[in-house]
Amino acid sequence: MRFRGLQALKNTYKKQGVPPPKPNLPISDDCTFRHSDVQTPAFATGGKVMNASARRPDRYSGALPISSMTKNYLEAAIEIAQEAGKILVEELSRPLHLAYKGDEVDLVTQADKRSERFIVEQLTKYFPQHAIAAEEGTGHESASDSEFRWHVDPLDGTTNFAHGYPCFCVSIALARRDTLLAAAVFNPFYSELFTAARGEGATFNGKKIHVSKNATLSTSLLCTGFPVRNRKLSPNLQYYGDFTQHSHGVRRDGSAALDLASVAAGRFDAFWEFGLAKWDVAAGILLIEEAGGKVSDFAGNPYQLGGPVILATNGLIHEEMRAMAMEISSRSASSAMKT
Repeated sequence: MRFRGLQALKNTYKKQGVPPPKPNLPISDDCTFRHSDVQTPAFATGGKVMNASARRPDRYSGALPISSMTKNYLEAAIEIAQEAGKILVEELSRPLHLAYKGDEVDLVTQADKRSERFIVEQLTKYFPQHAIAAEEGTGHESASDSEFRWHVDPLDGTTNFAHGYPCFCVSIALARRDTLLAAAVFNPFYSELFTAARGEGATFNGKKIHVSKNATLSTSLLCTGFPVRNRKLSPNLQYYGDFTQHSHGVRRDGSAALDLASVAAGRFDAFWEFGLAKWDVAAGILLIEEAGGKVSDFAGNPYQLGGPVILATNGLIHEEMRAMAMEISSRSASSAMKT
């Protein structure tokens, strides 16, 4: 894996008369990053994504110039997501090995396990001090007090994958405390790669993307999802019915990460869902924010990762959707009180 820009970084320090940091790995002329090299994170002020190369604070405490930094957190996420995607494609052609998490609805496949094992191993090599929260439990979130945390869904859309429906992806995002820094969502079946870096915009297969310009709910195409567990307890059927009647339609593709990426790319105008985990939405949220969209809960408060409900839109129909969602919620609460 080649991380570009290290020579440019050295030149920047030379021009400024500042001694460069001494990383824990050799910087060669061709700037090759070896998988065997162990690194610790570096970051910039202002929430910008910065160099992932090792930078020891006891050797240099100056702020690094943002313009000279490559987006190495993002580059690592992209490389790992694409390699994990190859694992999913390989597994797609093999006999399916299914298991269930607690019941006969919530599937886990060998593909989930292989993909997550690879992702966690690579992230641990590159960023050993970072915490990793992964869906199948092989991360080391609780073992680390790092303010950097990777949110990993090794196979979002497992049920689709198990049925051969090609709507599934790898989703990887990095957050520093509550601020998302980098995101990669990769659908390996169609080779569709969505990426975002804080303050740098969002891309689809390398080209900048922006949310749609639909300004009314009635002309918008929406998407949502339903839980695999406790389906009878989910309130979403009521919302699904009402939003279907007041929009161009509602799609349910079975992958929250891809749904959110599609809002960022302007394919959908909005997405809502209940009870999603942090790894389901972390990458997609950054994609939408960097593509010019808006994310909140139904009350209009900033969405917190792992919160009970998410509303993500192009921004133009956000208040219209939010108002309708609150009306549905109020109506449902009144009905429940009467019964």
